[in-house]
Amino acid sequence: MKQIFLLLILIINFSCKRETAKPPVAEYNIESKQLNMVNYKDMLENCRYAFEVTVDSSYFYNHRNNGFVYNRHLANSTYKKIDSVLKSVESNIVTQKSFFLNTDISIDNSGVLRGRLHEYTFDNNEIASDSYKQLERIAYEDMNSFEEVFSWDNPSRLILKNNHLYHIVMGGKNMDGIQLELAALLFPENSIP
Repeated sequence: MKQIFLLLILIINFSCKRETAKPPVAEYNIESKQLNMVNYKDMLENCRYAFEVTVDSSYFYNHRNNGFVYNRHLANSTYKKIDSVLKSVESNIVTQKSFFLNTDISIDNSGVLRGRLHEYTFDNNEIASDSYKQLERIAYEDMNSFEEVFSWDNPSRLILKNNHLYHIVMGGKNMDGIQLELAALLFPENSIP
């Protein structure tokens, strides 16, 4: 009888400690430590601007829950159509990675050259391509508003490569044109003549 009682206690004890399996939850993953953009990092550090390339570790980027890096407050309050498209596209993003670009080179004596390189990864090329087309369409319909929301009104370039979207955003209007140079350096097959 004692053995049965002990066996019963052990069974109850183990069954209480066993966690019930939870269904997998689709979770957005911001990879800030392990980036697969190492070759881009090397290219940026060795280009004529000699960028210091670091993982974007600012509070804003480390505490994102999902999707694109853009001016959500402005989009939500003023540009509902753009906000709707961005939210639709960002629901397909699997991972987001960001580099911060900085250099000691001054542009027009108005500050140093700076910017960011964002990489958004999708499950496959088709989803990435469809997402890119949606962003192109909304940008074509209202370029100024789209740039104000998606790039904080800074010079930028969006590039599609396989199942990735890359977004090069410079740190001010005085840096216009450099985003095109960087796009041609990093993605020569996608550069505009």
